[in-house]
Amino acid sequence: LKELQRKRRQTVAAAESAATSNGEGVIKRLFPFESYGFITTADGKDIYFHENALKGLNMDELNEGDAVRFGEAEGDKGPCAAWVRSG
Repeated sequence: LKELQRKRRQTVAAAESAATSNGEGVIKRLFPFESYGFITTADGKDIYFHENALKGLNMDELNEGDAVRFGEAEGDKGPCAAWVRSG
């Protein structure tokens, strides 16, 4: 049982460290009725985000072209934002 708990802690720690890769970008596309959008980074990478990742703001406050900061994680279909804040 202790070995299983240790492995779980390692898995959670690895997942948290993967989501701590911080970045900056601008809102590229918004789909407010579907509750998601995309951020473009300076190197042209597109990062998906869901409304649940927004911290201190909501979809109604965002506009395409707004600068944001985000924590990048790997999602099921590619890079995504674990959290998004105004930049």
